[in-house]
Amino acid sequence: MLIGSSAFAAGTFYFGGKKQTLSSSTDEVQAGYYDHQFLSAVIAGLASANIKSGTTLFGITGTYGAGGMLQPTLTTTAVSSIAASTASSGGNISTDGGSPVTARGVCWNTTGSPTTADSKTTNGSGTGSFISSLTGLTAVNTYYVRAYAANSVGTAYGNEVSFTTVAVELATLTTTAVTNITTMAASSGGDISSDGGASVTARGVCWNTTGSPTTADSKTTNGSGTGSFISSLTGLTAGTTYYVRSYATNIVGTAYGDQVSFTTFFIGQRYGGGFIFYVEGNGLHGLIAAASDESTGDWSNVNSTLLGTTGTAIGSGESNTYAIIHQLGHTASAAKICDSYVTVEGGVTYDDWFLPSKDELNSMYVNQAEIGGFQPGTDYWSSSENNATTAWSKQFTTGDWDLNLKSPAGGRIRAVRKF
Repeated sequence: MLIGSSAFAAGTFYFGGKKQTLSSSTDEVQAGYYDHQFLSAVIAGLASANIKSGTTLFGITGTYGAGGMLQPTLTTTAVSSIAASTASSGGNISTDGGSPVTARGVCWNTTGSPTTADSKTTNGSGTGSFISSLTGLTAVNTYYVRAYAANSVGTAYGNEVSFTTVAVELATLTTTAVTNITTMAASSGGDISSDGGASVTARGVCWNTTGSPTTADSKTTNGSGTGSFISSLTGLTAGTTYYVRSYATNIVGTAYGDQVSFTTFFIGQRYGGGFIFYVEGNGLHGLIAAASDESTGDWSNVNSTLLGTTGTAIGSGESNTYAIIHQLGHTASAAKICDSYVTVEGGVTYDDWFLPSKDELNSMYVNQAEIGGFQPGTDYWSSSENNATTAWSKQFTTGDWDLNLKSPAGGRIRAVRKF
């Protein structure tokens, strides 16, 4: 027992009119016992007299070390972001007790009064607030949490808080609209907004031709985790309607997004401002005919000069058209009528039309029944010239090729564009 600057052994003492008994089993000093001592002097004296921890002075209990140092003082942050296997907490260290905080974090268990011998985080050092991530938890389980802070005196704990982890559920996701549609392929994907409390281990899209596709049908595999992803659907058949759903798998099972549908390209399909009449072998690109004839007119007002730059193959109609309307002296032509054609479909403006080449026109003739609107018994202009005075045209009833004067002639005109 310390009175003034002197240490006394166990026994009964009177000081300031108060009776105090000090034994080897207890070192509690009644509040007011040190009426005439400054608290700083009492703490220093207790340390030098080797008074054990747990001493109460003026109603204050603490653990005292050499030089009067105390354990840190701290509180535990309420638990938030609670999931099936994770949560967030932390603490706030208001004082370090006169000795630097060398370790801090939170500890937890399922029985109460957790210590650093239980599961814990390590979140640096020093005073102030900190955030802790609790991981490795079990779904639908109650946990008890305390912040901790350690200095040279010992480890102190904050108040205890508890929480219960949520149940694991199926993931939540949506299916991305289908784009880049061809005769044999398309693109889709999904967006996983929640993993349901457990990691998504597989994701992608699945499809079939009957509806409500599952992973037992055709599918893609596009990694793991939440967020958006892109999928490529391949091996499709032209002119076929497909149904698509995104999927995400966690430990609970496989969840599916909303169902979307699309139809692969086919000859005669209404698309891009007209009707598809030609598709390349890879199914990615092709040609579209305008829904109706533009008008009749001459091949070009320049009717006696060899242009010499027009081709006949599929893919040359666009460059032919450019060459014709930029020929010296040009003012009017079937190519210019096509180049000036504009149509709006589904809120989209299409203004990139041209006069088809000889082979492009032939493909349009072969598929005229799927396109429709052609005038029987009449010739349609191609953008392919034959010589200085004539150009190729095709009779859409007999299929014959004719060589007509560039002007005056008055052949029919049907614009095309590529996709």
